[in-house]
Amino acid sequence: MTTPTPIEDLEAALGAALESAELSGVLAAAWDTFDLVERVADAVTWDGGGDELEAMTAAQACSAGRQLLPLPEHGRPYDLP
Repeated sequence: MTTPTPIEDLEAALGAALESAELSGVLAAAWDTFDLVERVADAVTWDGGGDELEAMTAAQACSAGRQLLPLPEHGRPYDLP
């Protein structure tokens, strides 16, 4: 028996409440949220206006979290100003 991946665990937890299309939307929103927060934390890291070490740690955590998720259907991050 294989060990379930974090995504399979998430699908099992959400699967009963969500249809496949809804689950895909939730995962895409989570991916985009990780991406946005990573970009903000990265900007704070290099801006020097905040706690650079905490911002860098947050950016790394978001990157690691995003790597656990499948790519959203749109396939790339949204363009942000």
